[in-house]
Amino acid sequence: MADGLSMLTAEKGQMGPEGDKEISRLLPKVRKCLLSEQELEAFKERLIHLRQRLVDDVGRLEMQAMHSESTSTETEATHAPPMPSSGDEAWEQLMALGAIDRKRTLIHEIDAALERIANDTYGICVVSHQAISKSLLEEIPWCATCANVP
Repeated sequence: MADGLSMLTAEKGQMGPEGDKEISRLLPKVRKCLLSEQELEAFKERLIHLRQRLVDDVGRLEMQAMHSESTSTETEATHAPPMPSSGDEAWEQLMALGAIDRKRTLIHEIDAALERIANDTYGICVVSHQAISKSLLEEIPWCATCANVP
């Protein structure tokens, strides 16, 4: 079925704006041939579970960054950012903030993947409109592009 998807995307440039509409209409039908409903539901459940785990991690890391052991009770009462008492503590806080940022980025990518599932475009590269291999989706279920897109 990837051949049918290739033919659709190859014709896209030749058909103009009306062709784009036709391809947008046909892509969900092609996607359904790439992944079964059970596989799609399994990816959705996996993404939802991973998203919840990341949200929990972000909350825990934010609490750790805001309420380090060296924070005085006065600082906690005013909700001001904690001031590190040593270089090690500053480094730990910086690392925690970096982890929070990476996890938030991944949450946004997962949200986009869940939206593609809802729109019947999950498993189709957002750049080339080629099929994303099932093995790549199993490895990186939030993946939006196929392996041959830079």
